[in-house]
Amino acid sequence: MGVAHAEQLRATAVELCAQRKAVRIDWSGATQVDAGIAQVLLSLRAGLDEQNISLSIGPGIPPAIWNWLTTAGLSDILGNPEQRQG
Repeated sequence: MGVAHAEQLRATAVELCAQRKAVRIDWSGATQVDAGIAQVLLSLRAGLDEQNISLSIGPGIPPAIWNWLTTAGLSDILGNPEQRQG
């Protein structure tokens, strides 16, 4: 996912926050992310945190994505690291 997907992901993030339900991200089909996507995920995380709504990850986050987010200092946007199942 890259900057070309950021606007669509942002719209989805706004919808998810409005639904006031826990969010679980399925990364199984992802092959890469960029800073634009990370920014949207940070905003989603902040919006959900304001409402005390959880954000978690599904199993199967690709190691390359996990490593990129960790290296960038953004792994906390994925929720509890113990939930990682790669």
